[in-house]
Parts: sequence; C-alpha cells; structure tokens
Amino acid sequence: MQEDLLVEDGKITQNEYVWHKKLYELETISSEYSQGKEYAKKIEEAMHMIETRRYRVAVIGEFKRGKSSMINALLGSEVLPTDILPMTAVVNRIVYGNQKEILIQYKDGRMERAGVEDLISYATKYDEEKAYRAEKVKEIVVSYPSVFCRNHVEIYDTPGLNDDEPMTETTLGILKDVNAAIVVISAVMPLSMTEQNLIIQLLECKEIHNIIFVITFIDAVSSRRSEQDKVINFMKNRIMESVLPRALSLHKEDKKFQEKARRILECPVTFAVSSLLAMKGFLQDDEELLEKSRFPEFKHSLLDVLTAGQSLEMEERVSDMVEQISKAIQNWYVLEDKALKEEELFNETAYQKCMAYFNEKDKELEKIFIETDADLKRKGLDFSELEKKVSIAAEFRKIFIRALSRLRVGATAKEIEQTIHNAAQDGLIWIRREMNIWNQDTVNCLMQSSQKFMKIRQDALFRVIEDAWGRTISENYNEEHMTFPEFNWNDELYPVTLNLLQEDVMPFINKRIEESLDAYEMKCGVFIANWRKMLIQRNKNGDVYEAIQKDYEEKKNALQMQREIKRRQYSKHEELLTQLVSKENRK
Repeated sequence: MQEDLLVEDGKITQNEYVWHKKLYELETISSEYSQGKEYAKKIEEAMHMIETRRYRVAVIGEFKRGKSSMINALLGSEVLPTDILPMTAVVNRIVYGNQKEILIQYKDGRMERAGVEDLISYATKYDEEKAYRAEKVKEIVVSYPSVFCRNHVEIYDTPGLNDDEPMTETTLGILKDVNAAIVVISAVMPLSMTEQNLIIQLLECKEIHNIIFVITFIDAVSSRRSEQDKVINFMKNRIMESVLPRALSLHKEDKKFQEKARRILECPVTFAVSSLLAMKGFLQDDEELLEKSRFPEFKHSLLDVLTAGQSLEMEERVSDMVEQISKAIQNWYVLEDKALKEEELFNETAYQKCMAYFNEKDKELEKIFIETDADLKRKGLDFSELEKKVSIAAEFRKIFIRALSRLRVGATAKEIEQTIHNAAQDGLIWIRREMNIWNQDTVNCLMQSSQKFMKIRQDALFRVIEDAWGRTISENYNEEHMTFPEFNWNDELYPVTLNLLQEDVMPFINKRIEESLDAYEMKCGVFIANWRKMLIQRNKNGDVYEAIQKDYEEKKNALQMQREIKRRQYSKHEELLTQLVSKENRK
C-alpha cells in the first residue's frame, strides 16, 4: 500500500503527509500570536523530523554497563573505544555515512575532521592528555555506513552516569534533544536505585516517547537461554512492580505522564545481550557465537521497535502540539486582547490628560484677560474710560468752533458746509496722529499677553504630551498680525435738511461727535473681544491640539479594528483546532 512505502524509497507516507499538514496549520495559527512564537521552534523541529525521518536514540546508563560495546555490536565493528575502565568522555553521535570519519565539534565553535580510528584521541579519558582534549569537545559526529543507522536513526553514545559529575551533566544535558532512550543495565548489577531514578527522569522528559531496556553481560549470568530468560522476566517485573508505582505516585495529577508511564513500563520492551560474544561472532563469522550472544534477534527487534517508534514519536509529537496549542490559544488571545485594551486605556487616558490640560488653560486665559484689562487701564489705554472720551470730544468741539468762527458774515451755505467738512478732516488727522502711539501701545500690551500665554501653554503642554504618550509633537506658533481699528466719523456731521444759514449747527455736530466716539469705543471693544477669541481658539485649535485629536482618533480606530480582527481570528483558529483535536480523538 502507498502508506506502507519503505523509508529508502524517499517518499512521504500518507500518515506523514497528514502530520505535516497538521503541523503546518499549527505553525500558521501560532505565528499569529506573540506568545505562540515560542512553539515555532518545536513545530519546525517536528516538521523537519517528518521530512528527514530523523530519529535520535540515546544509549544511556551508569558507567561500565557496556554501552559502547553494545553500540559497536550494533554497528558490527569496533568503532567506539572500550576498556575495563570508564572510557567515554564526550557524546558520540553515530549517523549514517558512506565515508568512515568523525567530525569533532568543539565548545568554542571550531570543527575538525578526522578518521574513525582517531576517535580514541578525542572522545576518551584514556590518559591525562586525552582527558584534557576531551574537555574542550562538545560533540563528536561519527559517520559510518551502518545498516542500522540507514533508516535515519542516530545513536548517541553517552558518558556513564555516576562516573564523575561533569560527565553525568553532559549525559543528562542531551535528553531534551533525543526521541528515545536505550537504558543499558548490567545483568550482574540489576536495576539499582540510581537506574530506577534515571527511568523516571526519562519518563519526565517530554521529548522522549520511547524507552527500551537492554540487559548486558547476560553471558556472565548463565550460558543457558532459559536462565537468561528468567533474568529478563525478573528485570521486567522489577520495572513493573518497583519503578512504575513510584512514577505514578510522583505524578498523580499528570494524566499525560501516567498514560506514558503505563504504555512504557506496564510491559517494558526488554532485551538481553552479550556484546562480547556478538563482536567475536562478527569478527570470526561464527553463527553459533552470534546465536549465544542473542544479538541478531535483539538487532532485528530493535529496528522494528525504533521504526515503530519513529511513527509513534511523530504522531505523539503532533498530538501533543495540537493539545498544547489548543489549551494555550485562549490564553494567548486573552493576553493579546488585554494588551490591546491596555493600549486603548492608555490612549484614552493620555487624551483625557491633554484635554484636561487645555481646559485648565482656558481657565488660566480668564485670569490673563482680567490682568490685561487691568494693565490697559493702568496704562491709560482703555478707551471706555469716560475721561478719555470727554477730553477727545472737547478737542473735537474746539476744532469745529475754531473753523466756524473764521467764517465771514454772510457766508453761504456752501461755504459753511465746506468749512464743516474741512474741520472734520482736520479732526481725523488730529485724532489718528494723537491715537497712533496709544493704539500701538494697546496692541503691544495685547501681544505681550498672547506671547506670555502661548509660551506657558507650549512648554507645559509638551511635558504633558510626553508624560501621557511618551512622545513629542511639534507646533508652529506664529503670532497673527493685529491692526488696531482707526477712528472714523459715524455719519455726516450735518443733515441735508439742516438750514445752515438760519440754525446753529454745533448741537448737531456735538451729537455726531458723541455717536462717532461711541462707535469707536465699540470697535475697540470688538478688537479686544476678537483678541480674546483668537487666544481661546489658538489654545484648542493650534497644530498641537489638532495633532492630538487626529492621533487619538486614528489610534482609537486602529485599536478597535485590531481587536475585532483578533476576535475573528481567534474564533477561526478555535474552530480549526477543535477539528484537529476531534480528529486526534477519533484515532
């Protein structure tokens, strides 16, 4: 069948396609959340594992349990150094390769290639010089044309536990990088408390989905197969009766762990071998020795177990990620929505702070207006003062009286009209010249008040904006040109119906003078009122105010849109994950 294609064919199976598709969907979902990016690496590794079928197996156990000898027997050649003393000082990773060579990866990032026969010089503590060199090595990748590794299986040969503390740390440090573990136990020292603790530690490692137990030195117990089988059964019972209950009691609330522990320990996959007899059998091509070593059946069964483990690893990893992301996504959404809400609150608070500042400045403006009015009166620049108007009116009357008194007896109406007109022009020239400095002083007084207010407003406002929003906004402040109103006659100084030859025109002229001064006073009042209005408008309609309004609205709308997009996105992802979880549960 298509889904049963051999790995060597280089084709992806139906199951692998399904797993890969699920992982791609999970990666797409996770990438949409800032909190989900922590899963990106795990998903990427899982996808890479499916694409390459890479399966990493750590051979682990206490020192002098025959780990390196067992791996040599699997490879069918004495590739790894062995001795009666603890030898392995670094992690050796055996991979399939057409060329027999080693790649030494140093802790400082350097790399070096050498022949397999040189492995003893880099990976052991055979003597002080080699031990010193091994301390600088991070890992050695051993390339070897082994049929066992051809199926994308990588074997980690690890330093023995309890040999010394640094070596133990090195061994335990790789557990997060492997998919399965082969626990090597000596037949003559079966299942110590340290080994029991190691098994539980391996179960606790989330990346490890498969544990296989290998009893070495089985020939030291007995040469009879029936006696050897008793050792295997004894070891299985010890694991089931001692290790499993301890593991379950340590993690009572962890359903996932309990399922994993039962799957692995209720019927532990256990083999017994003699690596020494196996190597002799390979080297001497002795079928009888190989049979006694129990290695051929172990090697064949181990390949089946690991091949099944590859599928199990992929399936469980995908299932774990579906479950993890399904549980986590609600929290991701809540956190991101909370962050957006906090941004909305921050934006609203900052805006309200700025608006409060503008309102506060409106109140300060009232104080400035009162101070400016008082300053105008103090400087004699308030035209509404009665004394000022009376003195100007009196001067106007003098101008007209002098002009009319110069008329000859018997002057015509036309001459009287022209005299009044000329006097009116003289009056305008006089008052405009007289008021020029007064007007300028008034404008200067108002301008000084304007500048004082705008400077106070700008300096403090920029601090408010920076405190509220954490940024600055520039403002272009240009003082508007202010032109004080000129005095003009309100109307003709005499009506056309007036008989200039028979009646006294001064009462009428006096009335026109008063009306014109009243009108001028009103113009001055309007000018100052406009100045006040201009300042009030400038406070809330300047560049800064408009920029704050614009930024606030844009940010508010953008955040509302982001929240809505996130909500729809979350609903879509929840639905998709529900479907994925449902598919997992139907298996």
